[in-house]
Amino acid sequence: MSGGGGQWDYLLRWQQGGSEEDFDLAAADDSEDEERFEPTDGAEEDAQEAPDEEDEPEKGAQSRSKLTPDQVLDIINERIECYTKSWKPNKGAAKVDEIAYDPEAMWEEAQLAGQRQQLVERYEADLAYYSHRLDKLCDEIMKFPGNTADKVRRQCSNLEVTIDSMELAEWLLSIYKLEPVDDSSDDNLDADTERQRHISAQRLEASANFIDLGLPSETSGDDEDGALGSERATAFARNMEEHQAHSRRQYSTTDSVVADSVEPPMYAHQDPAVLGPPLPPILRTSYGDEPEQSSIAMVLRWRWDDLIESQDRKRIVSKVVSEMKAEDRELIRTRLKYVGKMNMLKEIPACLGMLSGGQPKMQGVLPRDLPKIITFTRLFLSWWMCDNCFTEEPDKRHIEELLSCLKEGLSDPGTFCDYLNMIMTTTFSEEALRHPERPSQAEIIEISDDDEPAPRPIDQRKSNLNATPGEQQGSAIVLD
Repeated sequence: MSGGGGQWDYLLRWQQGGSEEDFDLAAADDSEDEERFEPTDGAEEDAQEAPDEEDEPEKGAQSRSKLTPDQVLDIINERIECYTKSWKPNKGAAKVDEIAYDPEAMWEEAQLAGQRQQLVERYEADLAYYSHRLDKLCDEIMKFPGNTADKVRRQCSNLEVTIDSMELAEWLLSIYKLEPVDDSSDDNLDADTERQRHISAQRLEASANFIDLGLPSETSGDDEDGALGSERATAFARNMEEHQAHSRRQYSTTDSVVADSVEPPMYAHQDPAVLGPPLPPILRTSYGDEPEQSSIAMVLRWRWDDLIESQDRKRIVSKVVSEMKAEDRELIRTRLKYVGKMNMLKEIPACLGMLSGGQPKMQGVLPRDLPKIITFTRLFLSWWMCDNCFTEEPDKRHIEELLSCLKEGLSDPGTFCDYLNMIMTTTFSEEALRHPERPSQAEIIEISDDDEPAPRPIDQRKSNLNATPGEQQGSAIVLD
């Protein structure tokens, strides 16, 4: 034991209480962990930079794009225009899946089934939905555009399906929105119009010196009636012809022809021997207080000189709307219904700023919406300047003056929009546009027999007949 006892002497230190070295296993483990996981200086810098790299996409995806917002907007507009022009019915459908669209048969089938108005409401809702969806998609592209033009174009490829759906809804809406035309009332209108033209032509021929106003002759009128009769074979064709005839009456007819249809014409040279006794002078009275209740026929009688001189803003707006193209008028009606009054009023200052600065476009507005906004703004300029701003270009100074007034809280835009919305339901309602020759309900005066004065004695009536023409007095009812 003594010889080998020295081999284990090193173990005796665990029994010696006063040993200089106390070994703690727990402390040793902690020190090893600290050495193992203690980061170096380079690792500390990487750890501090890591959160910044993760937050970089959230701070602004727009900053990584090399394109300006205007360049992105131009690319979006370019792709929208391309998809719109390339659209046609059955676009993208296989040959076996194509639908044979027949607008005339579709309209007649819906009309006979009593479902035409339901289809109009359906496609109006579809058009509003797809338009809103397109705006949202464009906003998303503007917020997170690609860093190159090619990537932005690839993003815009998502717009094609929405644009195709929107174009289809708009095309179907244009078919079902056409109203049927009453054949009997249309024939009566043609007969009355032809009779008025015949009387006017006879009076013009009887005058010694007259100006040829381009009135159609009886022969041409008969030929035209025959041609129209052959074209109106179906309800859809009659409806289209009525809309075209209304446009011709509204825009192609001269002021003199319209005047002949509502009151006797006045000539500079009249031969009493040929024309008979002179007509009494026409009484000029001021217009009434309810222009929104006027009929289309009454609006056509208003003279621009009288409206501008009296600065009658409401009648000026009605007059401008009556001279608009049918497409522009219906666009205003649709935008009042779906875009809303407040949003349309916000567009006026932005459009005025574009017009005063001579800029070709508005920031954030698609090219397909720009003509609609300009039309509405010019209509408001006509209200503000008491003139037709579609034929007379407004002065830049007047536009800047209007802009300053709008910034001060001018109340005219709200009043203008309320009046425009009113006449779209009264003077220019769909029923009134189908029968523009009819007076409005406010223009019809019912005369009761109880209100008539008692008959005069016979001798008094005989004495009145013997009086000279200058002594005869008559009463006239002038309607606004």
